Amino acid sequence: MKRSIYIEITPFFPTKDCFRGPFIYDQVKALKNTGKFSDILVLRPTTLYDKEKSYIYEDIQVYKFPCIQSPSYIMNGIFDSINCILFKSWFKSNFKYSIEDVEVVHAHVSTFAIYPLLLKEMNPAIKTVIQHHDLDPYTIRNGRWADKYWNLRYKYNRNKRIFERMDYHLCVSDKVKESLLAFPRPRKGEIYQSYLSKLKKIENLPSANIKKALVLFNGVNKQIFSKTEVNYKSTFTIGCIANFVDLKGHNTLLEAIRILIQEKRYQNIHLSLIGSGPLLNGCKEYVINNQLESYVTFEPEVAHRDLTAYYHSLNLFVLPSFFEGFGCVLAEAASCGIPFITCENQGIETYIPIEDRRKWLFPAQDVNQLVKLIDRQIETHDQQVFTTSFDINLLIKNYLKAINA
Repeated sequence: MKRSIYIEITPFFPTKDCFRGPFIYDQVKALKNTGKFSDILVLRPTTLYDKEKSYIYEDIQVYKFPCIQSPSYIMNGIFDSINCILFKSWFKSNFKYSIEDVEVVHAHVSTFAIYPLLLKEMNPAIKTVIQHHDLDPYTIRNGRWADKYWNLRYKYNRNKRIFERMDYHLCVSDKVKESLLAFPRPRKGEIYQSYLSKLKKIENLPSANIKKALVLFNGVNKQIFSKTEVNYKSTFTIGCIANFVDLKGHNTLLEAIRILIQEKRYQNIHLSLIGSGPLLNGCKEYVINNQLESYVTFEPEVAHRDLTAYYHSLNLFVLPSFFEGFGCVLAEAASCGIPFITCENQGIETYIPIEDRRKWLFPAQDVNQLVKLIDRQIETHDQQVFTTSFDINLLIKNYLKAINA
């Protein structure tokens, strides 16, 4: 009987020491749960000198293969030809099935889109999929010299050529899909200047002819992230999980908390922040300089499976990010029954009914409006409703129907 193999190629996958990429793990588990495939293979790119060739995370076997990446993403893709040779050699030595057994090859982010196309050359029946997780699907913001026209033009040409050959483009939200189809022009309502300034330099170039763009939201494992009754104690606890970088908007949230405490005279608020990054120390200094130490705590990062207890400790989750492809932490909080507030025109917006958006979404970097929404939630304790399910198993089933797999 002919086998049916699904291959995922991703740099994002957890290890025992690093929790990065849990949403891909959940995606792989959901694919397994459908029972449609004989095997799901996870291939993870690594350096030429990585001694650990493969590993098992939970119950998933992860195979590492060698590749060369451009230093600091300069002319990212310039080593594609060499990487194809390396991958083909590795694949022939390590792949235990026939290439004819492979039904779908699914790569994550533009850098690794070359590999599905390489395998399709070996078996033209393969369905090729590239998944975009970011509002910058061509990854033009990354690395040193990202503002240089020659670097932007190279990335544009390389990705356009590859993207036009892919069978399916899988976007984690409608907003990411809009960015993909609009490129090299911005999607409607884009405000992130770091991205807009780069688009401006190449905006007169033609858009790629995308064959098929689909949306697969970053769902959650409902067996892990499940609802609990929100316990409104005397202290109203707000949580945020995000890397401390400019686009996550921590400064907006911290300023909102300061206003609520020092101007609105709330004394029963606590803000819990989880994350790391270059702006962490600046946020800590802001807390000290504004005498907020008893109201704001910086928590250590925890394993993905342990986050449920964290969400259950909250009354509200706030993510003030203004360049957010989806926001997995929002989906996780919601699945735990914890309402969230976030910026408008971001990936999660589709989940909020139009008539409710003024309750839960605020204009990016608008401190006063964020204060009003948090203030309202403290007083009303509203519960959120959503337009569709966060269940990854249901979302994966719908995705497979869309690609006829």
